[in-house]
Amino acid sequence: MRVLQKCGARFRLSPSALVTVSVNPSLTIFETIAAVLLVMGVGFLARRTEVLSGAATSSLGRVVADITFPALCFKGLIDSGAAELTRGLLVPALGFITLGVATAVGAVLARVFCDTPAQRPTFTFCVAVGNWIFLPLPIAQSLYGASGTTVVLLNNTGAQLFLWTFGILVLRGGKLGRDGLRALARNPGLWATALGIVVALAVPHLTGAAEVPVAASVLRIGRIALTFVAGLTVPLVTVAIGAQLAEAALDQDAASGRGGRPVLGVLVGRMIVAPAIVIGGIAAIAAFAPELMPPTTKLTEYLIAAMPVSLSTGALVQRYDGDVRLASKAIAVTTVASVVSVPLLLWAVARFGG
Repeated sequence: MRVLQKCGARFRLSPSALVTVSVNPSLTIFETIAAVLLVMGVGFLARRTEVLSGAATSSLGRVVADITFPALCFKGLIDSGAAELTRGLLVPALGFITLGVATAVGAVLARVFCDTPAQRPTFTFCVAVGNWIFLPLPIAQSLYGASGTTVVLLNNTGAQLFLWTFGILVLRGGKLGRDGLRALARNPGLWATALGIVVALAVPHLTGAAEVPVAASVLRIGRIALTFVAGLTVPLVTVAIGAQLAEAALDQDAASGRGGRPVLGVLVGRMIVAPAIVIGGIAAIAAFAPELMPPTTKLTEYLIAAMPVSLSTGALVQRYDGDVRLASKAIAVTTVASVVSVPLLLWAVARFGG
C-alpha cells in the first residue's frame, strides 16, 4: 500500500486512476486509445448526420490549431517549471530526429509497397508523421503526470520544425516553397511553445510573482481561463478527426477497397519498423548516458515513437495535393491497430528490459 501511495504522490493521480496505472500501465494505454476512438466515433456520426457540416469541421480544426493547442503548449510549459525544462533539453532534438528516422523508413518502404510512384510522397509522409502530440498527451498525463506532459510538449517543438521543413518537402516531392516556410513562421503552437519556455525560465512562480493582491487575482483568473481553453484541445481535435474520416467515407473512391497494399506498408512502417529503430536508439542513449535520458523521458519517447499516423496528415495531404484516400485509410487503420500494438509494444519493452 505504501508503494501505491508513493506512486500516487509522484504521478498526482486519484486513487481510482492509481490502481490502473501502477498495476498495469498497458491497460491505461489501451483504455485511453480506445476512449479516443470512441470520441472519434462521435465526430464521425456528427458529420454523417450533418450535425457538423463540412465548413464546421474545417473551422473546428482551425480552432484547435490556432487557439486551444497553443494554449495547451503555453500552459503545459509554464506549469512544468524551470527545473523540469532544463532536464529536457535533449527532447526537442529527439522530436526532430525521430521524424527523420521515420521518413527514411517510409522512403525505403514506399518503393516496395506503393502501386504507383505518385503515391510515394504521401506514403512516406504518413510513415514519417506519427501522432506525436494529441494521442500520447493524455496517456503521458495519466502515466507520468507533469513530467510526461513536459516531454510531449518539448518533443512537439522539434517535431513541428521537421514537419514544416523536411516533412512538407517530402510531401511536395522535393519542393518546399515559400508557403511552407511561411506556415512555420506563423505557427501559433511554435510561438506559444517558445513563449511558454521563456516565461517558465524567467518567472518560475508566475501567480506568486505579483505582490499586489489584485494583480495576483488577475493572474489566477487568467490561469483558470487558460486551463479551460487548453483542456478543449484533445476532445475537439478528436471529434474533428472523426468528422474528417466521415467526409472521406462520403467519397465513394475513399470508401472503396482499393489501395490495400500501400496501407499495409504504412502500417508496417509506422507501427513496427520505425518504432523499433527509434526505441533501439533511445535505449542506447539511456544505457550509455542515463543523465541525458531519465526514465520518464525514455518511456514517454517510447510512447511517442509507437503512435499511429498523425490525425493532421489528412488535412496536410489534401492541402498539398497528395493522395487523400491513402492518407485517410492510413489514419483509420493505424489508429485502430494502435489499440493493440501500442500497449503490446510497451509491454514488450518493459518485459525485456528496454
